Amino acid sequence: MLISIKIQDIQLFSDHLAVYERENGLVKLTTYHLPTVGEPLERLQGGRTVDLADPVYYIDPEESQFCSSILRFVYSSLRTPLSVYDYDMNTGVSVLKKSETVS
Repeated sequence: MLISIKIQDIQLFSDHLAVYERENGLVKLTTYHLPTVGEPLERLQGGRTVDLADPVYYIDPEESQFCSSILRFVYSSLRTPLSVYDYDMNTGVSVLKKSETVS
């Protein structure tokens, strides 16, 4: 069985790379730690996939600072209203920054 994975988006940081990959209709977000300046990048390995709470969801990048280890993204699902999260690419911890209220 052939699995098709497409890169939907990338975000480059001074020390990290965030890759948004679409597989089976869902976007998966994986972050990679980049080598220090002067060291060659031979291949991406050891990526950390961001854990998302729901089996079906929407995720999209938001503007983030290049020199930061904080990745900001938008997330929503059938159970979760549109929310903005900050994800620390060093620790793997997501922090909810803003959530739309549902009436």
